[in-house]
Amino acid sequence: MSDLRRVLRYLYPYKKESIIATILVAFVVIADLSIPRLVQVIIDDGVAQGDMNVILWTSLLMIGASLLSAAISIANTYYSVKASRGFEADLREAIFKKIQTFSFGNLDDLNTGQLLTRLTSDLNMIQLVVSMGLRMFTRAPLMFLGSFGIMFATNPNLALVILALLPVTLVLVFYFIRIIRPLFTKVQARLDHLNQVLQENLTGIRVVKAFVRSDHENRRFEMANAELYDISLKMTQYTSIFFPIIMALMNLGTVAIIYYGGLQVHAGTTSVGQIMAFTNYLFATMFPVLMLSMMAAHISGASASASRIMEVIDSVPEVEDRPDAVALDEVQGRAAFANVTFSYRDDGGDPVLTDVTFTAEPGARAALPGQTASGKSSLIHLLTRLYHTR
Repeated sequence: MSDLRRVLRYLYPYKKESIIATILVAFVVIADLSIPRLVQVIIDDGVAQGDMNVILWTSLLMIGASLLSAAISIANTYYSVKASRGFEADLREAIFKKIQTFSFGNLDDLNTGQLLTRLTSDLNMIQLVVSMGLRMFTRAPLMFLGSFGIMFATNPNLALVILALLPVTLVLVFYFIRIIRPLFTKVQARLDHLNQVLQENLTGIRVVKAFVRSDHENRRFEMANAELYDISLKMTQYTSIFFPIIMALMNLGTVAIIYYGGLQVHAGTTSVGQIMAFTNYLFATMFPVLMLSMMAAHISGASASASRIMEVIDSVPEVEDRPDAVALDEVQGRAAFANVTFSYRDDGGDPVLTDVTFTAEPGARAALPGQTASGKSSLIHLLTRLYHTR
């Protein structure tokens, strides 16, 4: 989560839009919570009493509340999208500029397929969470607390029936988050691998054709694609089980309200309008839990994506110009290596070049004979300082 908090600092330039979106959500919640209460008034004071004026004017108030909620929701969506898309653009630019500073050593650790995944799917996952957060993360707790407050103020006994469902729901949510978070990380890793296979094939398609390696490349892609499919299917299975269970709990709550509310109506301690209002408030209470659990799943994925993005941003270029570097006005063209040993690994294992010493004078011709993978290209990379000696 610390990496996700660090990534969210790119949202700071859009603080005004974020605050406006959050405030608008509060007004949407107020408008939405008023509708079940108006339904209760229509049933108890209008239908039960045969008063058409109450039915007419309360219905008009419901229409007004619905239109107001829709209008404010549109404004909230506008500011949320403006903030989240601006955040996404700034973060994408920061990642791209960082990649431009990478040396060959950095690109060995983070290959093209991985970088493409971070610039696309990882970034999209975080943008989605920011956009959902500005609309749902504020709305859900306000809707939950507002609904419960109204229910307890109206009929505490029926409110306790709904309260009994919460512990079970929360346990399911926490269990779901524990399972789904590592799966999101695995999905992104598999997507990395698939993109790398795809990138290597497309950039080297002429070589693949020339050496008749299409069958081999097909098998590589099929294997990477199957790995991504398997882990994605597993994640979808958990999601497809979790949400119906939450919906079943909501339906059980509805049955409980109707049953115990019916007993109270029969005893004359409550009204039919209150039962209808409580049924609506049940969904207004449990639906935020469903939204938060959905958000939690996406936050788990965004947290994993943020860690992968910060891996790019935190990477230190292995080859950098020194602050006191002196520009060469005239280059003589003399190249000299003195006891150079080089390995592509930081721990110094498996050296590619060992104790290489030679001098190439200006105007002279130097040859680098050797078998494939003997270190010829590595030596040229060192000559141009694309790598540091280690």
